[in-house]
Order: sequence, then structure tokens, then C-alpha cells
Amino acid sequence: MGIHESINFGIQNPKIGLVELWRRYKERQQPSYDESGINIHERDWDLLLIFDACRFDVYSNCVDINGDLSKVHSRGSTSKEWVRGNFSEGEYGDLVVITTNPFYKQLAEEIDIQVHHFEWVEPTNSETGLTPPDKITDRVLALAEEFPQKRILAHYMQPHAPYLGPSGENISYTKGQLHRVMKDNSISKSEIRSAYYENLDIVLESIKPIIKKRYGKTVVSADHGEMLGESLVGKIDFLSYYGHPYGLQKDCVRSVPWHIIDYNVDDRRDIKDEHAYPINSDDVTEQLQALGYL
Repeated sequence: MGIHESINFGIQNPKIGLVELWRRYKERQQPSYDESGINIHERDWDLLLIFDACRFDVYSNCVDINGDLSKVHSRGSTSKEWVRGNFSEGEYGDLVVITTNPFYKQLAEEIDIQVHHFEWVEPTNSETGLTPPDKITDRVLALAEEFPQKRILAHYMQPHAPYLGPSGENISYTKGQLHRVMKDNSISKSEIRSAYYENLDIVLESIKPIIKKRYGKTVVSADHGEMLGESLVGKIDFLSYYGHPYGLQKDCVRSVPWHIIDYNVDDRRDIKDEHAYPINSDDVTEQLQALGYL
């Protein structure tokens, strides 16, 4: 998008323009993530299941899996900040990563991400960037068996849009930020919340086969939350927004679950730290555009 197109777009979409200006400002800050948020590698876990854009309050209302649930502060309000904040400070020869989130590949060289094994799960729909959660679960089940002495991190894309449930079928989501998609399709707040809740229910159901396998201490968390009509600034109705703008400190995008699923100590994995290998970077522009990040 050229400079004149950018200006016209900003005039026609002032809230999206404001969010973009804020992102450009925050990305120049060092470090480019919030150090006060939790570092996942300083926490104790065998399997870590990351839900994308999963806010704590909605998760706590929907989850029906036994365990110890607490609220924690994320290192970012976007996946880009979260990946930078958790993979910029070391090599992880004890870790297997399974993901369809494009920021691992985009940032691979910039922050030199190194893990023992990296598994990329290709999106099933290039126009929407969609990867159903069962595809991730299938790979977790396989790799947990293949690497019994490694921690397993699985990064799902739900409840992030595009939406998979009945309500989501009525929402056309192709290459656009969530806020713009809502505006262009005249979608109501109740419709988007229903679709978001359904997406969370779908991914929660998807992880149950993993939990039944008892692979050790399993934790469910998220990279960041999601704005579902909250105001960008204070409680000004005019500034209500949908999505997860970069560098935002609001509770709805920074408070995420840390849910330790009930487990037996005898099921813990005997973790061994071995060689770490770099993740290959790749051009994921098309998927980032489809998911509304560009």
C-alpha cells in the first residue's frame, strides 16, 4: 500500500489507522516485548498447549477440564511479541515445537530461534490461513510418542479468527483485520462473541485426546487475548475495537490462562536437553495477510 493509499485508508478507517501508528511506535521500543509478562521457559511443564488470542475471562467461563487455573500476564498483545518474548533468550535442546502460527518462521532468523525439533503444520486454506485444531492435535499425539524425553509446545490458531462454528459460517473472513471484517460485513457484537466462544469450544474439545494420554504435566495457556468491543482508550464507546493491536496493555489482550491440568507425578516426562537446531525462516506473507496481520 502506497503512502497516498495509506493516508486515504487511515481517513476512512480511523481506528485501524490509529492502531497501525501505535504498532509502528511500539515496534521501535527495546525490547520489543513486555518483560513483565511470564517467560514460559521459567515455568514447569511437560506439554504446553498455546491457544491463539484466548482471553482469560472467556476461557474460565468455557473450560470443563479439571485442573488448577490461574490468570497470568502475557509478554505481548500479539503473537509477534509473544514469540520474540519467549524465544529471544536461548537455545532449547529439550523442546519440540508444533505450530501453524506464521510468526515462528517470520522471526526465525531475526531472533535465532533454536529448538530440538520444529514441526510446521501447513494451513488447509491459503485464503483464510485456517488450520483446524485437530491437525495440530494429530501431530502432538505422534510427536509426544516420538520424542518421549522432550517438552512439547503446541501452538494452535484457535480461538483466533477465522471462525469454525455455526456462527462463524456467516462471517466472511478473507485477508483482513477482524475489526475491518466486522465493519465491512455489518457484523454485530453478539455475533462475533458467539463465533469466538464457538471457536474456543472447538479447540478445547480438540485437545482432550492429548489430556487422556497423560503425557505428563500438561498446561493450557495463550499467547495473548482478544478485544471483543472494548475501548482502545479508557471506556470511550467510539473507540471500541475488535482484534489484538500490537503493544496494548489492556487486560482483555494481556490476561491469559495458565491452566495446569490434573496429572499424576508418576506420569512426568524424563526431560533431556540435547542439541538445538535453527528453525528455517520462510516467506509467510500470504498467511499473515490472510490472518489480518498485514
